[in-house]
Amino acid sequence: MEMEQFDAVLRTLQGMETGVGEASRANKPTIYRFGRPRDMARLLNRPGSGVSGFFIPRAGNSVAFAPTRTARDKSAKTALSIRQDPRTKIDPRSVLLHEYTHYFMLQHFPGAYPRWYVEGFAETLGTMRVNEDGSYHIGDPPQYRAAQVFQLQDFPLDEMLDDNHELTGLDALQHYATGWLLTHYMSFDSARLQKLRAYLVALANGEDSLTAAQREFGDLRALERELDGYKKGPFPGLRIAEADIDPTIKIRRLTAAEEDAIMDEMRLARGADKDEADDISKRLASLAQKHPGNAYILTLQATAEASAERYSDANSTAARALELDPGNTNAWLVRGFSALELAKEDPSWAERAREFAINAADSDNYDPRPQMLYYYTYSQLDEPAPEAAIIALEQVFDAAGGDTGYRLLLARQLLIESRFSSARAVLVPIAYAGHRTGEPEDDDEPYLPRLLEMVMEEDRDGALAMIQKIFDDEDDEEEQALAAS
Repeated sequence: MEMEQFDAVLRTLQGMETGVGEASRANKPTIYRFGRPRDMARLLNRPGSGVSGFFIPRAGNSVAFAPTRTARDKSAKTALSIRQDPRTKIDPRSVLLHEYTHYFMLQHFPGAYPRWYVEGFAETLGTMRVNEDGSYHIGDPPQYRAAQVFQLQDFPLDEMLDDNHELTGLDALQHYATGWLLTHYMSFDSARLQKLRAYLVALANGEDSLTAAQREFGDLRALERELDGYKKGPFPGLRIAEADIDPTIKIRRLTAAEEDAIMDEMRLARGADKDEADDISKRLASLAQKHPGNAYILTLQATAEASAERYSDANSTAARALELDPGNTNAWLVRGFSALELAKEDPSWAERAREFAINAADSDNYDPRPQMLYYYTYSQLDEPAPEAAIIALEQVFDAAGGDTGYRLLLARQLLIESRFSSARAVLVPIAYAGHRTGEPEDDDEPYLPRLLEMVMEEDRDGALAMIQKIFDDEDDEEEQALAAS
């Protein structure tokens, strides 16, 4: 229930309607909670990284992972620990609210947000407190960042606000602490909030981050001195009256099949490479024997087989799932994706891929993935997309705009039509998201800021070639873009 309360608070802050549910399950994130913070890092294949939770924005299938327990005490004192004060431990609730804030921002208000603001905004809202009278308080400082705020060197603002500054590990860490401090400072004073909004609008219009910051925030050294005093408190906040939540919320236990397969589901949701997916598919095939006639297990198995590039197997397994559950959108999507891959060798599969995409759309009119797949059955096979496919791709923007792959796909179509202004607007949020980590030496190497420059110069062929290379590289490397926190 607390997540529904938090969602209602976020909607209230943004002037959105509350007390109503999403039209489709695909428009909600799936949140997985288990273990301790270290288990999140292990699931991300980054043990020892300090990751406490993470969020992956995907059109129709956004997922977040957060712990249910705090980290175990360690006998050795580290630079980021404050002894004998439990408030300085990052708590599972704050991680959960932090990750949900990422989802909410990208789902409902995708924009050209710098990384420090993305993390600072999530930290500011992640400490929401429920008052005894049923109201909510936003603005409590994250006590678990105390060591970073008071013991570590602040991220110099002329570097943090410069998206050309190459990040060190400490810089990236201080996006959370210094980023929170600056976000909080700018958010609870009307005059400063107006400047922050003007700065974000400037970024959305393609302006250089440091130039915009110097104009809107003034002397950055003076701002640093103000922040140094501000961090000593007291911290202002915002009280929000009780907000309406969706009355249709239901809670149930996992079924026996779901309990058996939940770790496999999480690994697939995180993103599995070919070898791992193959191992998962074999385990799920065994579970399908244990739970005969279970569409959930079969759909997961088909998903794993597709990730393992066993497309014929995936298509057959998904078909078995659909015999049990004809309205299973995910199974239709697996069949469509698998058929598209098979069409690269046998063109007769192309029409079947489109048929499966249409069936997926019929099973859920609000899920953006079937429309994306339908368009992709043309672009992937280098065939001109019909008007219906183009219209469908554009129509799902509100539901899919937080997905980088979707924005690239849409930008590609806009460039084909020489709609440079629209393509620029679609690419700006992903081109200027966060800091750059070094520009590639090869001019042909995919690089989103350079892609945007090509669009602004109306270099249609160059931009299309770079987008295609981005898609090709993703296929070759089989990697997922993870937004880790």
